Amino acid sequence: NGDDGSSSAQAAAQPAAADDRQTEESSSCHVVAAHCGPRRLSFTEQLRHAFLRQCRLTASLLPLWFLVSFADYGLVYVLPTFLHKFVPDHGEFLGVFVVAGSGIPGYCLGGFCADRFGRKVTMTASFALSFVAALVAGVLASVVVEQGLGYMQFLLSACLMMMACSSAFLLIFVYTAEAYPTLIKNFVQDL
Repeated sequence: NGDDGSSSAQAAAQPAAADDRQTEESSSCHVVAAHCGPRRLSFTEQLRHAFLRQCRLTASLLPLWFLVSFADYGLVYVLPTFLHKFVPDHGEFLGVFVVAGSGIPGYCLGGFCADRFGRKVTMTASFALSFVAALVAGVLASVVVEQGLGYMQFLLSACLMMMACSSAFLLIFVYTAEAYPTLIKNFVQDL
């Protein structure tokens, strides 16, 4: 029976000792954290850091918005003028229709690739493809002007450029909406 009394006394003493150790550890942790831990930022410092982060994000997105808009609308507005000069019998309307229609598969492909590979990767690939297609279209435009050859290749590269621009144009709206907090989304998209 003495064993039962001593074991119950030891069992009662163990939780008390464990509580004392936890109290000592937690008080020492508070002391260490108060002296060695990271400093908490004040509300104004947190606001300033958030504002600077949003400014950096805006500064990186504004050139992308400009480039996408410039390439997309530039292609739409310049292509009919170019085709009117070098395509006989009002064939420029068919060329513009084909190039403008190629934007629809670009939207679909951009949405699919964004879900599959991510928005940033798809936007970057769209920009790169649009750049390459613009270079090819520029070289082929000079060939069409000088030698009268390469009209279909030019039209194909213009379609490829329109697909890539449409994909990037779709994704920049989605990316901008997701990158900013809800309170300023509409304001930023109106920029």
